[in-house]
Amino acid sequence: SRSEQYLGNILKGRRRDQVIATKFFNPMGPGPNESGMSRVHIMNAVEDSLRRLQTDWIDIYYIHHVDTQTPLEEMLRAQDDLVRQGKVRYTACSNYQAWRLMEALGIAEHNGWASFDCFQPQYSLVVRDIEQELIPLCQYKGLGVVVWAPMAGGFLTGKYKPGERTAAGTRS
Repeated sequence: SRSEQYLGNILKGRRRDQVIATKFFNPMGPGPNESGMSRVHIMNAVEDSLRRLQTDWIDIYYIHHVDTQTPLEEMLRAQDDLVRQGKVRYTACSNYQAWRLMEALGIAEHNGWASFDCFQPQYSLVVRDIEQELIPLCQYKGLGVVVWAPMAGGFLTGKYKPGERTAAGTRS
């Protein structure tokens, strides 16, 4: 991605002083192995990210979405291999339901594989459903929580006014 290229250029020569987190999942090309959580895509995606970031390792590597087409074991084993190779220090996931997160943690633990260290859910004063199951699960399992959209896509900033139309191209 372009953001990884920009970051790589900015951090060149100062890598040890920075923590880099990046995500993968979305299509990076037209081929069948250029999206999702297959081992082939994960391995290619991390190499591409390392090249764009101009670094030898990624501190936190996020799975951006759930992939129901790829066996969880395949994805988790690939992540474990990346941690053992030193290319990824910590693994994380975004947008998992509590049952799926627990399933992934259990599979990794059962097989002695590196497990998720961090979870990234949507959370704000408006979207608080993670408080019921996901936050207690993360506390119990020792996962860090790094939320996305804490300002509810701009809603809590006053960006959107009652009666006004949302601008075209807005991500809310």
